[in-house]
Amino acid sequence: MPPIPSAILIAEGMRVEREPVTPPPGLTHAEERLWAAFPTGTTLVLGDDLPEGPLPDRIVRADVLTRLLLGACETRPGSVAALKLRGAYIVGQIDVSGGTVEHELRLERCRLVEEPDLSNADTRQLRFADCRMPGFDGGGLRADGYLSLSGSTIEGQVRLPRAQLSGGLRMNGTRITSVDPDKWALFSGGLVVDVGTFIRDAEITGGVRFVGARMNGGLFMERTVLSNPGRIAMDAQNMVVEDAAEFSAGFTARGTVRLRSARFNGILSFSKGVLDSTDPTRMSLHASHMYADELLLWTSEKIQGRVSLSYSRVGVLHDHPSVWPDELFLNGLVYETLRGASSGTG
Repeated sequence: MPPIPSAILIAEGMRVEREPVTPPPGLTHAEERLWAAFPTGTTLVLGDDLPEGPLPDRIVRADVLTRLLLGACETRPGSVAALKLRGAYIVGQIDVSGGTVEHELRLERCRLVEEPDLSNADTRQLRFADCRMPGFDGGGLRADGYLSLSGSTIEGQVRLPRAQLSGGLRMNGTRITSVDPDKWALFSGGLVVDVGTFIRDAEITGGVRFVGARMNGGLFMERTVLSNPGRIAMDAQNMVVEDAAEFSAGFTARGTVRLRSARFNGILSFSKGVLDSTDPTRMSLHASHMYADELLLWTSEKIQGRVSLSYSRVGVLHDHPSVWPDELFLNGLVYETLRGASSGTG
């Protein structure tokens, strides 16, 4: 019988020992270390800072990461295999499009020269923390776990159309800048997120598209700044949010927020936020035909631009005359309870 290269099997009742995983030929020293760390899920640290350039001892080829994610390295019984890498300069494209990834991917403070392609892939948990990349393609992604881009800088488009994220979406502190004025910075029509969508303290330049999204664990965008002056800052028509949608506590939209026909089975809050269309002839908030159990339209300052709540249905409406815009369209609006200084109820 030919020898088994990666395992020594002992008779039943005795222990099973594993030899160290032998990396394939042609790898650099950093890639060999990554290959050896993968079976036990050990984090390979090539540096604690984000590499600004291709330092020789920190370069890792994306093809090596792709091979690990798609099962090229044997795993080890008794350990949870995972790809965890910090401080790497990744050349080439991580491409698992259409594939099945059985292991967690965690990249921290890594520089990705090309945008990763996870379109139509089935994956586990994905974390890109404090990374820098020229875009992200997760169209049709199905993640059994969360997708996190928190702290990362993305100079291009983040694509998540039809993505299904069972463990939530985290983009806290993320910076996205669309380099093409005709493309959305965050494009995600038909997105489905369970657990929760957290996009706090982020800066997104170029517009966000959440058309038809389902946020089953709430949408939290406190202190986030959306900037697309004179255009659509966020298009969330027909979006459904369970629990709470927090565009509050310093949330700022420079451009139109479009919530036409959206449904909020809970609170929709703009409390202490800022709505500014940057063009007085444009809508600052277009929320006609919308439903909300409770609407807090009490921004930190007067709303700049037109607002439409026409033909919407609201359970409890909190507002104050001091924040009303110059043009407010309320024809067909139905509400059950009005609270705030305008009603005299406090």
